[in-house]
Amino acid sequence: MGSSVGRELVEELSAEFQGVSRSLVREVVQGYWADFDNEPEAEDEVRKRARCKLAQIREASKLDKNEALVILDSAFPLCPREVLRSAATSEKTVVHAATTLLAGGPLAVPRRVPLRVQDLIPDKEYKEAAYHCLLNEFPLLWKSQITAVMAERNHDYPSARSDCLALMRNRQASFFDGLQRATHTVRRHLRLEMERRAVEESKDVDVARELNRRQYADLGEEVECEICYDAVAWEDLLGCGGGHLFCRGCLLRFVQELVGGEAGPAVLARHQGSVKCLSMDPCDAPIPTLQLEELLPGNMRESFNSFLLASNIPLARRKKLGISLCPFCDGLCVGPRSIFAILKQSWVALSLALIVAVVVLRLRNLSASADRP
Repeated sequence: MGSSVGRELVEELSAEFQGVSRSLVREVVQGYWADFDNEPEAEDEVRKRARCKLAQIREASKLDKNEALVILDSAFPLCPREVLRSAATSEKTVVHAATTLLAGGPLAVPRRVPLRVQDLIPDKEYKEAAYHCLLNEFPLLWKSQITAVMAERNHDYPSARSDCLALMRNRQASFFDGLQRATHTVRRHLRLEMERRAVEESKDVDVARELNRRQYADLGEEVECEICYDAVAWEDLLGCGGGHLFCRGCLLRFVQELVGGEAGPAVLARHQGSVKCLSMDPCDAPIPTLQLEELLPGNMRESFNSFLLASNIPLARRKKLGISLCPFCDGLCVGPRSIFAILKQSWVALSLALIVAVVVLRLRNLSASADRP
């Protein structure tokens, strides 16, 4: 870059784009000037291109962190959400974040679940309100424990609350349990209010289910599960098309083992495409998939749907047809085929063409020799 002309151009563009750092302006100008072999006559063209680029960078810097996160999610569909969130929060602009992700090399990892509300970067008010809410709900847990759980769960209240419940179940009594913690005032936040309402509704469902089970027990009208042989309420049973009934707990554990690949090859082969009847009687009637989806939590429901889609077509058949799981959704797609498969098919076609050409030439030579006197 020409020393005097280049410095003047950097000073001019830095004064015009005050929201962009001087080092970035210099980097942009140097990059465009290198394209013209540092010719001073190219100053006008460099100024034009650099001004356009810096305008884009300035507009990108005005984006909200979550808007930048959504853009990065669409540009890097194979990148884990934790990496995207870290890049969006640590870098100044979405351009810097994309540059950092590109410098990290190819991100050839399985397609993760698309961005959800709990994956977005929460605002400060939500973090404080969720933290104070958990402090009030779990007075026996240390503040450091709740802080660590919230940091691990991206400050998402429902996920952090589930982890706090697990900590409460596993904790032991302490000398400090008698000390009272001051109650914190929880500021109102729309997202937190909706999540707390959903938690209360799930509590009401659990209480109603327990009361219903007790009423069935008092009346002696409980139904026996055909797997664990426990007596449960009618509403807690799911059935196959043949009329055999199973409790929710048994079906949930079975689907977990089925999706996790822990059920064994024989069981996996039997339940290809749908979950069949689990009764000891000879019955292959399927259990309705919609009923199982209502039973499963959100993350397991997605894995279960992927398992059913992948198992509808046998693996050998999928390989033959070139069908695989789409990395951008839970569906099946054709290709992309590997370069080796393409070369193999091309080599076979070329070999057949050569054989046909040799046979044709041989027949032509034979006919020519037969015509000679």
